[in-house]
Amino acid sequence: MSNFKKISILFWSTGLVFVGAIHLFKPSFFLHVMPPYFPMPVLLIALSGAVEIIFGLTFWQKKFRYPVAIGIVLMLTLYLTVHIYMITGNDAIRAVEPSVTLTVSWVRLPTQFFFMIWVWWLRK
Repeated sequence: MSNFKKISILFWSTGLVFVGAIHLFKPSFFLHVMPPYFPMPVLLIALSGAVEIIFGLTFWQKKFRYPVAIGIVLMLTLYLTVHIYMITGNDAIRAVEPSVTLTVSWVRLPTQFFFMIWVWWLRK
């Protein structure tokens, strides 16, 4: 396995645990970008955080990497709804969080696809 692949797996494992913890301990950070049509947004944020932590803790283990990679790609696919809302509901979001500009929102959308491809490449 190449050093880049090892570093990438460590990056994803650590990053998922870190971001998952933020979802659990600071849900307000994500609440302003949650589309209003999702019920129980705080619960969904907490659940996604717990799932991210589980994925992060298991992704580094070779025997779990393939199914976890599928889970991460599915999770990132679900998060596309948030990124689309960040573009279409940008005025409402920006009123609460000025750093989420329309430019930032548009950059984040294709980044999700890059992340999906990267995780899929790491699956083996």
